[in-house]
Amino acid sequence: MAKRISIFLIALLLVAAVSYLFYLNPESIGVRYSRTQTWEAPLAVILITVFFMGAAVVGLIGVYLSTKRSVQDWLERRKFRRKRVHEQLLLEGRSELAVKNFDAAREKFRRVTSEDERNTLGWLLLADATEEARGVNEALKILDRARRSNASNLELLFRAADINEKLGNITAAYDNLNLVLQVQPDNVPALRKLVEFAERLGRYEEGIEFCNSLLRFLPHEERSEYQNKLAGLEVEAAVKKHSNDTAALQKDLEGVLRRHKDYAPAYGALAQLEKKSNNLSAAAKLWARAFQNSNRTEYLDQLSLLWLEVDNPDQAISSVKNAVSSRKGGSIRGRLYLAHLYLGLEMLEEARSELSSISSESMLPEQKMFKIFLEAKIDNRSGKGEEAYDKLIELIESCGLLPDYVGCIDKRAVNGQNKVIWRGRRAPRLEAPSPRLSTP
Repeated sequence: MAKRISIFLIALLLVAAVSYLFYLNPESIGVRYSRTQTWEAPLAVILITVFFMGAAVVGLIGVYLSTKRSVQDWLERRKFRRKRVHEQLLLEGRSELAVKNFDAAREKFRRVTSEDERNTLGWLLLADATEEARGVNEALKILDRARRSNASNLELLFRAADINEKLGNITAAYDNLNLVLQVQPDNVPALRKLVEFAERLGRYEEGIEFCNSLLRFLPHEERSEYQNKLAGLEVEAAVKKHSNDTAALQKDLEGVLRRHKDYAPAYGALAQLEKKSNNLSAAAKLWARAFQNSNRTEYLDQLSLLWLEVDNPDQAISSVKNAVSSRKGGSIRGRLYLAHLYLGLEMLEEARSELSSISSESMLPEQKMFKIFLEAKIDNRSGKGEEAYDKLIELIESCGLLPDYVGCIDKRAVNGQNKVIWRGRRAPRLEAPSPRLSTP
């Protein structure tokens, strides 16, 4: 009732205002609305027309804004409902994935991605389900479709790189991770993989760039590993670049050693160059330096072969012994290699003496096994077949090489005699072979 009275009063006021304006302004005026057209009407009519036109414009603007707001609210509600439906589908799909119903999971994930192409989680889960159901090739196709609408998404790029690596497409994986760096240049995991891929693909110059970038972002405690990787890439790049220019290669390798002090592979590469030039003494010194800085016995192997190839075993032993003894902190690996070299040259007493002087307390398990193996070989060549046999049995048992159905062997004194007592399943008794005579 109050609303009707208000409308009536507003209409009455408008009629009164119009009548008053007509009464005060009975004459007509002209209003131009183009260069040649004029509208003549009483002033009151013109004012009232302008007022109602303004009110109509304001009303239309209000209707537009209200409609737009209503449409936006409806779209938001629709988007929210669709999001809830997608979340439920993803949850159901992950449950199907967990119980190995891969086809059912794929169908649910496909519904999500078909309605929302930018749903990264849906694409990734669809790729996982497809990989399980159809293989990595089909999963890669899914990721390629996903990247059409999410070209710079880091998750999709990393997943594509992972699948390409599984397929052996290292170049494609390398390209995927390069795209990651275009989006995020300081991405450390991508840089790590790119350094690895660059080395595998032989793109050493690019690997050097990636490694230098990585070193800027790594914490201090991790820098040492990648400093060595950088040095290795520089050596490989130099060898590849100057494969036919020995002087230039030697200059680059010396530059590597200036930047990366005491990098063993650089010494090894220089030693190879000196050996090709028949500078045996210089090559021997470089291989000795390489061993002293790395404790890797392959450099001792190169050092001994250098002299054995020219029929100089005494020099081989002397060079290896000097390299091992001059290494700061000692080298059990080097001493075991020296004993092995003695054995290879049939210097059995020297080999036995070297092994007996090595303390087993500071040895790694594999070094202990190698020592026992060498001792057994020495005993066998010395004609002590039974002692060699016992050492090999000890080595086999300590390595855990016996099958699980064989019982434990326990030697005990029974009635003053040593007998083999078997615990566990019955098995035939092991007899030591007769000693084999051999001459050094």
